[in-house]
Amino acid sequence: MSFAGPTTAKTTRAGAARNPAPSQEQLWTAAEDKVPSLGVAVEFLQKRRLIPEGLHALTNEALITGLLHLAYLRPAHEFAAEGLIAFAYVARAVAAEEVQDAVSRAVLERAEDQLTLRLDEHASHVETRVAELTQGVERMRREMETTVAELRDACDSVQRAEEKLGEARKSLESAALSGPGLNVPGEPAAAVQSLTIDSAPTRFRRAATLADLLQQQVLVRDAALQDDLGNRLTSEQVCARARSAIDEMARAGLTPPGDGTVEEAKVLPHGDVVFTMASREMAHWLLKPTVAKPFARKMGMTAQVVERTYKLVAERVPLSFHPQDAAALRAVEEAHGRRPHAITRADWIKPIARRHPGQRTAFIILTVAGVEQANRAIRGLTLAGRQVLVRRDMEEPRRCAKCQRYDGHFARECTAVQDVCANCAGAHATARCDTRDDPRTYRCANCATDGHAAWDKGCPTLRAKTSGRIQRRADCGFRFFVTNAPETWVSEEEELARAPPPPTVWSQIRHRLEDADTEPRNHQTQPTIDSFFLGNATQSQPLQEPYLSFLGLSTATPNWRVVYPTPHGTHGVSRSRSLILINKRLSTNAWTPIPLPHPDVTAVTIRTGDTAVHLFNLYVDGDHDTAIRAVSRAAQRLVLSEAGEAHHHVCRVLPAGIPTLEATRTKNLTRPDNVFASPSLLARLRSCEVVRDKRPTKTDHFPVSTTFEIPTEMAPVRSRRNYRAVDWEEFDNALAKRLEARALPTHIDSTAAFDATLDHLMSDLQATIDEHVPEAASPIR
Repeated sequence: MSFAGPTTAKTTRAGAARNPAPSQEQLWTAAEDKVPSLGVAVEFLQKRRLIPEGLHALTNEALITGLLHLAYLRPAHEFAAEGLIAFAYVARAVAAEEVQDAVSRAVLERAEDQLTLRLDEHASHVETRVAELTQGVERMRREMETTVAELRDACDSVQRAEEKLGEARKSLESAALSGPGLNVPGEPAAAVQSLTIDSAPTRFRRAATLADLLQQQVLVRDAALQDDLGNRLTSEQVCARARSAIDEMARAGLTPPGDGTVEEAKVLPHGDVVFTMASREMAHWLLKPTVAKPFARKMGMTAQVVERTYKLVAERVPLSFHPQDAAALRAVEEAHGRRPHAITRADWIKPIARRHPGQRTAFIILTVAGVEQANRAIRGLTLAGRQVLVRRDMEEPRRCAKCQRYDGHFARECTAVQDVCANCAGAHATARCDTRDDPRTYRCANCATDGHAAWDKGCPTLRAKTSGRIQRRADCGFRFFVTNAPETWVSEEEELARAPPPPTVWSQIRHRLEDADTEPRNHQTQPTIDSFFLGNATQSQPLQEPYLSFLGLSTATPNWRVVYPTPHGTHGVSRSRSLILINKRLSTNAWTPIPLPHPDVTAVTIRTGDTAVHLFNLYVDGDHDTAIRAVSRAAQRLVLSEAGEAHHHVCRVLPAGIPTLEATRTKNLTRPDNVFASPSLLARLRSCEVVRDKRPTKTDHFPVSTTFEIPTEMAPVRSRRNYRAVDWEEFDNALAKRLEARALPTHIDSTAAFDATLDHLMSDLQATIDEHVPEAASPIR
């Protein structure tokens, strides 16, 4: 035993010498490794029940309690270190949360103060505005009371003035100035002379007297023309009933002007009654709605007072106008300042089924209520966006369709044995004439003159018959419907004598051809594309058989964007014979190419608002019609996708008979080119003509200029920099200074940092360009 003891003690001291105790720093480092984060610290403390679990773990109370427990336990050195580190994490989290709460409370208090201040300011402003509005309303109420009193005085003054105007009318007529024409804007002023009803020519006096009589008449339809026993009333009895009705209305408060009464009543064969009043004022009074309704009731349960209507002819109205649409008629009345429902009816003169395919305009017959409204309409109307000529409906002599004579009878009443042709005056019916399409064979059957047919409006016989009717009827032969006003005494003959002759189609063509022939073409220079594109107004230019380089590209100038056919440049397509040039002034957002698998067809869609215009450029080969079929399918597809129907009828725009090609050797003129448009686009057509003097050298086709009034979106104007005038050394130094001042990061580790760095680089580069690169003289689009 004594031997063993000393031996064991010696062995223990030797082991301690080989494993020395860790230092204070080592113990603290080991404790930090065991508690590396707040989560581990909380878990460590909660496991040893030093802090509570749940939401109250990270609070000041939990921190204080845990420290007291740690001190009470008298932990070992290693455990104390780990516990203190864990409590340090908890203390840091508690402090951060308290700081965040303090900042939040400060922000909320600041926002509450600002909101309260703003609300006080707005409340004060609203109170001020309410007080101002209250004062304004009170001031307006006082002004309205004053205005009402002034209006009463004005009404009394107007009534007295009307009485004086009636007395002064005769003296004003003697001093009125008028002439053979109206002072209509845009028309030549005629010689003005002093005319009155007494000094006017006999024909004018007759027309004015007849017009005055017509204005004294009132038509009543569906009047009761039988008494209680069923006997038909005479004109005198109807007149007596009308006088009795007016007397009853006068006793009820509807007093007629002056001592007006009904002078005469005429019962028409179909049952209507024409009443002749004592004066025009009496007739106008009876036509007022407040008077016409009670008067009509007294004349019968279904009776109706109708204002006299006048028929007018509107010439060359675009086919886009719809005369049967009541809203369209109301819009025309409103646009020209006419009274509502002044145009009672409108109809096409020629039936729609008889129109030819290329027709773009037609004549309309208008029925207008009231002579003043009719005369104002004769001065001109705008229908479907076009200023049209309006004239009186001239009642022409009747022409027999069998014998062609103007004797006032129809073919069913004709006693002639043999038919006479209206075209060539031959002894056959007009429908069986073989030369009706050749104007050179026309011969008039009435005046026996070659060069025109019997139906020609310029026939001397028709003019003589019409002139005879003018002489027999006092109200015929005037431009306006004659009234007592001298400005309506305009003779159609005098108007036609002053007007220049209307241009014919051939006169316009010949004028252009003669002008082109008198200007020698310069054969020394080859004009560029811009020289025959009609200036800056042209937005697109279709070309056929264009010149292409060995690369298969056009040589257009930089002012144009070239649209090639869809298969252009692909394998198997040797040459494209169609392309479209789009002006760069036209925004690329306003047009898109139409894919169409044919090398001879180019197509684009130009959009303006909600409207899409499809432009097709076809080169039709004489050996096949595949281009036409391809366009037909594409147009049908476009119409179906936009309008829901497969109707894509087109009309010829370029008038017939105009040559578009001159043979190089023989100089013969032919017409291989055409321009077509849909009916909806014809309303916007302004011109379509052959510009012969703009033909470039070494070509046989004439350019065809077609103008449509279509607003388009223009490309924005951009400034252009002149980089040739830059001092690049100075530019590099300025850019380097900006980049150094920016202090860009050397390492980019996120997308956001890359985007921010790129924005800074571009901003510095653009600022340097704006400072050191001058702008060019001409901007670009």
